[in-house]
Amino acid sequence: MSDLPKIHDDDSLRAWLETRPPEDAVIIAHRVAMRVTPIWCAEMGEGWARQSELTAILIARLNLTSGVACKYPTPEVTRAADSAFVAAFAANAADSAFSAANAADSAFSAANAADSAFSAANAADSDSAFAAAARSAAAARSAAADSARFAAAANAARAAFWTQIEQDAHAVLAETDLLAAPLWQQENPLAQIWQTAQPVLRESPGGAFWIDWYQRTLDGRPQNWPLLRDVALIDNALWDEGGEALDREIKRLVATHRSGDGTALSRASPVDFDFDEHLQQMQIVGFAEDVAHLDDPAAVAAFSADAEELQEGLQDFLDFAADAGRSSNQAFRSALAAEKLLKELGRCNDAESIRARRLIMLGKTFADMALDDHERARLGEALTNMMDSQVSLLRTIYRKHLALALERLRPLMTLELGEQDPDELLAAAEKLAEMLENADNRELARLSPEARAVIEDFVDELRQQRGALGDASSPEREAALSKRFAEAYGAVAVAYGRLLEKGKPHVERASEGVDWVIRQYKRWDSLDKIADTIKDCSCY
Repeated sequence: MSDLPKIHDDDSLRAWLETRPPEDAVIIAHRVAMRVTPIWCAEMGEGWARQSELTAILIARLNLTSGVACKYPTPEVTRAADSAFVAAFAANAADSAFSAANAADSAFSAANAADSAFSAANAADSDSAFAAAARSAAAARSAAADSARFAAAANAARAAFWTQIEQDAHAVLAETDLLAAPLWQQENPLAQIWQTAQPVLRESPGGAFWIDWYQRTLDGRPQNWPLLRDVALIDNALWDEGGEALDREIKRLVATHRSGDGTALSRASPVDFDFDEHLQQMQIVGFAEDVAHLDDPAAVAAFSADAEELQEGLQDFLDFAADAGRSSNQAFRSALAAEKLLKELGRCNDAESIRARRLIMLGKTFADMALDDHERARLGEALTNMMDSQVSLLRTIYRKHLALALERLRPLMTLELGEQDPDELLAAAEKLAEMLENADNRELARLSPEARAVIEDFVDELRQQRGALGDASSPEREAALSKRFAEAYGAVAVAYGRLLEKGKPHVERASEGVDWVIRQYKRWDSLDKIADTIKDCSCY
């Protein structure tokens, strides 16, 4: 515990941030701004704010977009954040006109916190990011501590503010996903203000959306990040117009995401399929929406440069691992995983050929090896350091370029093996894979050679996961591998379901059994339900 930072004021926060990468300053700044968002929203119901035509969603929009930028640091999201900042800054320029009112001081401090959080995310260098994050913290503390309308809340917030920032810093060091963590680890000192803010937000365009978004953030509950991204990307003209037009657009987006076909888990397939009419077979493809942000030459060039660096590093690792394997007469699981990842990277010649989710799943398998004490001992220090370096670069690529695909795969991470027998699960998956590979366009769509190879890879990866689970060196490692097996099994099963769904229109006659499997797959929300379906259909 003695190595954990002690943060109690602006200087100690700045000193700690200077030891960290800029993205840590961005997330800390975003969270402190989010904590005081209700102060701005609550004050927007007052006469002085209405008279000045200020709105609650002015700062809510900026904070939402800043959060989306943390999740998806893409050019289009950055442009959306720029627009939100310009709108918020124009409103914040009115601060001096209301400086005599304590309520207004508190509200504009909350706005300054959001502005500074944006500045941290868009800083040209690390020092600027650190300074902006510190300004955001200072402004947020002023907002939380100086509210005249809510004196009791202000006193409680004053005591809790720096403690919460310190806890966030500790969470960063523990590699916790702060975008999925509650805003307050203890009791929310601004709960009363949040209750006052909700009726104001409810009157805003898309009111229910904003309340749900903030409450989920407050509680640390899962967000629908693709929805938040689409809201952030609403055309600036609509934001400026506001009113019914903006309300309709936000509600349309909410309805679109809620009416998505099937459960979130059923939409987490690692690959997609298209039917080639000429060859009369199903082809493996990626999901276009996962790489839609790679729509300009600069974005593609940035991805290509990072991918090329990773390819070179993986090839070096494979070459040295091969030499070590020959001298010790042993094969390395990590080398096999790296080889598959390298092969998939090799086909990413342009945005259309990137199978983002497949890349992520293969990367997860490779990254798992870096956590395996037995594999690390077999590799030795030099090879282990090489592997760790490539895993670090891999995670950077995912965060920078493939964040949307990563989010869409997140439902797989909720799966638990529970009481399921991994050997029974594997046998059922093997049987179904055999059925799919032998399809002839009568009841099941025929697979292209590459699609068959990928299905075989899926099953082979499950076998490796099962083998690793059996070789677990400790209860803790066994628990981690059990979780990973459940995730990998879910990915394979959802890919099977997606294949049946996309192939059904192209077969001579789809059986009732195929229809039943598709219906069940659309309802999957746990590994138990997946297992029941896969075991049943593998008996046909």
